Amino acid sequence: MTGRSGIDALLHLMGVAFGRPGAAQDESQALLQNLAPVDDAAWRALPPGAARSIESLVLHVGTCKVMYADYAFHAGTLTWDHPQ
Repeated sequence: MTGRSGIDALLHLMGVAFGRPGAAQDESQALLQNLAPVDDAAWRALPPGAARSIESLVLHVGTCKVMYADYAFHAGTLTWDHPQ
């Protein structure tokens, strides 16, 4: 996929992944939709055998979005040690 079709596909996938409720037909893949029922206790809890909480996974996803946007559309100066 190249050109406009590639951009359209990426925009669709981002809309599905990070869209608001009702924005996509397959809401099972929408990050915010899946986080809505998570309560405070589950947000920071470590399931048995897990190394990361839901909170740490979401922070990782959010940091990646900020970093990728900086490198794709801005100066590309952010680092993992200083993402903002």
